[in-house]
Amino acid sequence: VNWKNNISLTASRGNHALRTTMRNISGGDKSGNEDQIGVVGSGSLRAHTEYDLNYTWDKVFKKAALNVGVKNVFNVTAPLDDTTQTLLDASLYDPIGRYLYTNLTYTF
Repeated sequence: VNWKNNISLTASRGNHALRTTMRNISGGDKSGNEDQIGVVGSGSLRAHTEYDLNYTWDKVFKKAALNVGVKNVFNVTAPLDDTTQTLLDASLYDPIGRYLYTNLTYTF
């Protein structure tokens, strides 16, 4: 059974905030395909840690906020399970890798 945890640290000053987040998924056993001669590719998967960075500028305009960030800053590859067809458990790991995002919010 894999467990997940997130730890965030935010520093803010006035209308600006910078947040870094560590996302961790524990290691675990591989799925293991049963074959006629027994289990093939048994073993374990390593723990997986990613870091995110986010900057928020509130009140860019009177009622607007700008949010810019990077998920998986160091582009860490999730552990692959060679005992399954898909290789990557998308219910646990993000298959995209590193990506940038931005968001502009305006309230009426």
